Amino acid sequence: MDVWNAGAPFWYNDDLKSVSFTNPTAVKVMQDEADLMNVHKVHPSPLNPPSSPATILSKKVATEMMGDWYAWDQVSSWSPDFQVTMLPLRGDKRTNLYVHDGLCINAQSKVRDAAYKWISWWSADPESWNIQGPVVFPTTKKMYEDPTLRALWARSPRPQTMIDLAMEHVKYAKVNRLGIEAAQMTNEVWNPEIDNLWRAKVTAQQAMDTIQTKATDLMKKTRGS
Repeated sequence: MDVWNAGAPFWYNDDLKSVSFTNPTAVKVMQDEADLMNVHKVHPSPLNPPSSPATILSKKVATEMMGDWYAWDQVSSWSPDFQVTMLPLRGDKRTNLYVHDGLCINAQSKVRDAAYKWISWWSADPESWNIQGPVVFPTTKKMYEDPTLRALWARSPRPQTMIDLAMEHVKYAKVNRLGIEAAQMTNEVWNPEIDNLWRAKVTAQQAMDTIQTKATDLMKKTRGS
């Protein structure tokens, strides 16, 4: 999100046919993130978080970027000590990342029609938001635009500040679109190489150059070109 806030592409280009890790602005942002950990000592390293699974509940960190499911998962620990605010700006830009998870049907399923019918209901029927609404924000516009539908999900156990800011958040929405090799790229390329940056073993430029090369090679192997 910080890279996108700065106006640079990140991971995939818009056409999903190539990766973009070495944009100069993206490299600067990644170096900024590393320096917050290793130089300024104000940003906990992801390799050594203050606590798990929720760092902010340890009261050892001031702020934490988490998904909107956070309040649901931590509802037993939530208190007025914790509130929700907008994501930080970089310059005058803000990006609110929406991560989508695909719903798939096993090709060997003997009830594929029923499975598809259920997925269709879960994905599009407003009544399904009576179940999933308190846990995740919708990704369909009508769930925001229609006050009656909005009431299905903009409610407790979310903190009131999250409810108040929900419509403001969606103004900055960006859906994270990924290619078919994204999971493999994360595990085999991104995680090992970015760890070297977090450990201050390499600069952001070195890390992102390596990731660009390895990710491009992986895409060629995966897509047969």
